[in-house]
Amino acid sequence: MLPKVILPLVAVAVTSGCAQRTPTLPDVAPAPLPPLERTEDWENWGPEENKDRREAAIEGTRINADQIMAVFNNKVLRGCYPNGDAFAEFLDDDGKFYDGMKGNAFLGTWAARNAELCFRYPERAEQGAADSCFVVVKASNRYDFYTSDLKQKVASTLCPK
Repeated sequence: MLPKVILPLVAVAVTSGCAQRTPTLPDVAPAPLPPLERTEDWENWGPEENKDRREAAIEGTRINADQIMAVFNNKVLRGCYPNGDAFAEFLDDDGKFYDGMKGNAFLGTWAARNAELCFRYPERAEQGAADSCFVVVKASNRYDFYTSDLKQKVASTLCPK
């Protein structure tokens, strides 16, 4: 058995011997990661990945530009926004639309294109803003209006009572 004084010296010698044998690694930059592979559904990645599911979940049938013209041209479009506020807009056959709740004040121009109902407000257009376009869905006794990406219902022709 070793005396108590020798044990700490042996421990120091063993530890220092290990430290001297520890190899040092050279400074090397990590290899770059390989690019992500595209899978069959790669086009559905990102914010649009669930658009098909959103469209499938919508009650009713999406209508096209010709149907939009047949339903809304030269008619008053009445309805409510999700917050319950009512609206009434006359969509004239000359492409202009007017606020039916404020003395038929001119609001801008409208068109049916790319299967959407689009509104152009002059003050916004002057500032470079895009037209406000909406997907129109016929559902039993009403028409519902959704943002182009189908993420939000923005209006309906059926108002809560």
